[in-house]
Amino acid sequence: MAKKQHTIVVSPEATAAYAWLARPDEGQEFSDGKYKVTLVIDKDHDEFFNKVQALSDEVATKEFGKVPNNMRYCMKDGDDTEKEEFAGKILIVAKTKYQPGFVDADKKPLDDEVFPMSGDVVRASFALIPYKAGGNVGVTAQLRNVMLIEKRNTGNTSDDFADVQATEVASNDQDDDDFDL
Repeated sequence: MAKKQHTIVVSPEATAAYAWLARPDEGQEFSDGKYKVTLVIDKDHDEFFNKVQALSDEVATKEFGKVPNNMRYCMKDGDDTEKEEFAGKILIVAKTKYQPGFVDADKKPLDDEVFPMSGDVVRASFALIPYKAGGNVGVTAQLRNVMLIEKRNTGNTSDDFADVQATEVASNDQDDDDFDL
C-alpha cells in the first residue's frame, strides 16, 4: 500500500510558546508524550490563515466526503483565550510523536544541544492530518520541522551573576525572637 501523501504547510515567523521540542511532554498532569509547540502568529497574516483553512477544508473533503459542520481547525483565535499575551494573535498547536528536525535561518542543522524554546522566533512546517475521535472531527497540525529564526530564550543562567561577588550570610541559631520559639 502506498504511503499517504499529506498536505504540508510552512508557517510565517511566529513566537514559540509551550515548546516541548528537546524532549517529549511527559510527567505533567496533561502530558501526552509528544513533541509540540504552539505557534503564536500575528493576525495580519490573512493570506496564510486563509490558505490553511482552505487546505484544511480540502483535506476534510477528501477524508469525510465534505467539510463537517462541527469541524475543528488547527487554528485558534488568541482573543478567545484568557491570556492577554495572545490577544491579536492566532495560535496553531503542532505536535508529533517523533522529534522534529531543526535548522537555523540559513537552513543548516542546529547543533545537537541547541533546541528552539518558548519565546524564540521560529517557522514550522506541519502536515494537515484529518482526525475523528470521541465525536470530534477536524484537521490537526502534525509537526515536521522547526526553523530557528531568532534565539530569545537562552535557557542558560549560569553566567548571569558572574560579576557579582558572592557573600556568605552568617547563621545565628540563637536569634529566634522573630519566630517565638
